[in-house]
Amino acid sequence: MPISSVATNRPDIDDFGILRLGRHWVALSELDEAIMRLLVRSLGSAVGRQDVLTAAWPDGTRSARVLDTHMHRLRNRIAPLGLTIYTVRRRGFMLDLTPSTLEHSDS
Repeated sequence: MPISSVATNRPDIDDFGILRLGRHWVALSELDEAIMRLLVRSLGSAVGRQDVLTAAWPDGTRSARVLDTHMHRLRNRIAPLGLTIYTVRRRGFMLDLTPSTLEHSDS
């Protein structure tokens, strides 16, 4: 059975940078993939801003403002999959399933 037809409640990123949730998927850039791998591993838990910055730009060349702008774009990109990136004030970010996705997975 192809992986795209297997329904699952947990997001996954394959070796080609494809983020999947259930039957939906989106191709990620290398930058998006680095950020999302960190957030997917910590699904439902906060990840520090500095950890996300380091995952995205290991050389430390980007500012927190650049990260905020990129996270805004990434939120829009993954929303159709039923995923939400929340800002945890003064801490970092948290990836979680969108509430409507949770309701559909219970049925």
